[in-house]
Amino acid sequence: MQAVDFNNAYYIKLGIGGKWEESSIRENKIRIGWANWIVEEINQKNWDTLKAKHQHEYKNKGSATADINALKALVESTSDDIWITFHLSQLWWCRVGESGISKDEISNYRKVLGHWYNHDIHNQPLILNQIPE
Repeated sequence: MQAVDFNNAYYIKLGIGGKWEESSIRENKIRIGWANWIVEEINQKNWDTLKAKHQHEYKNKGSATADINALKALVESTSDDIWITFHLSQLWWCRVGESGISKDEISNYRKVLGHWYNHDIHNQPLILNQIPE
């Protein structure tokens, strides 16, 4: 494997308590929340409208802004970015696939380009306690 070039790197928690880690990795998806939001509205990328519509769901304006910015980063991300998460004491990484958020019986999600990886460019596992600081 060649060196991994990327524009941006993002961390994502795959569900509260990591509840979507296994299915995300197995199904090559980045599973996200926002369960009560309309997927078509998310994919329209009108962030100010979404923020105004859902502001009441948040305790304060700052948390609403942070949440919208996190969703925006995922929706607008390209295959030039990498996304990382942690599962079973390993670092996993991927690139996003086709644009747009979809929904299934589990959650909203974005497809991964190819699959999730848990190894480095030398095919060595990315075990958390062995990753250099």
